Amino acid sequence: MTIEELYKSGVSVYLKEQLDLEYYDKTLSEDKLNFIPLQKNRQCDLQLNNGFGLQYIYVANSFNMDVLNEDNRKTLERLLNADNDGISGDLLEVIIESFPKAIIPKKLKDKSLTNAFTTYKMSFNPDFVPANALVLYIATQSEYDDAGYIIDKEHEKIKEARLKEIASQMEKNLEGALGSIPIYVFVDYVL
Repeated sequence: MTIEELYKSGVSVYLKEQLDLEYYDKTLSEDKLNFIPLQKNRQCDLQLNNGFGLQYIYVANSFNMDVLNEDNRKTLERLLNADNDGISGDLLEVIIESFPKAIIPKKLKDKSLTNAFTTYKMSFNPDFVPANALVLYIATQSEYDDAGYIIDKEHEKIKEARLKEIASQMEKNLEGALGSIPIYVFVDYVL
């Protein structure tokens, strides 16, 4: 394990607990509309490697490790060498101190964030958010028959609308959960 992996693992645990993401993931898995988790071969790297262990929800932010000060790095190295399991108080302290700066994209680190926005999910319809925001995605896919065709297009449209409602409600519920860090929730729905 590297310092970056330790940090990312700690952030995953921290965010799951602070934002109660397991509750939302369970809500999606138990919904009567039958949301289907994105198959591994359709998941982006961020979802595959986020460390959350959730079926539907992932963090789109990369973590800028350059913001860690020397004390943070020494603490992470010490924890890495101690081979601790779980999230220790020292790791939590490093995360709480550095996380608000670590989610800001590296290319913006020396610029004022007053009017800085960044985009997530490269597509024809990118999602623009403040550069200091935590960005969560809910990822699901349509239900296909054996020939690879969508089984019920109308049902899939209903599911997509419901996902957008859930994302909007999550944003409202999570507002202020990380202090001044804005939280955005988008839908990554594969038809």
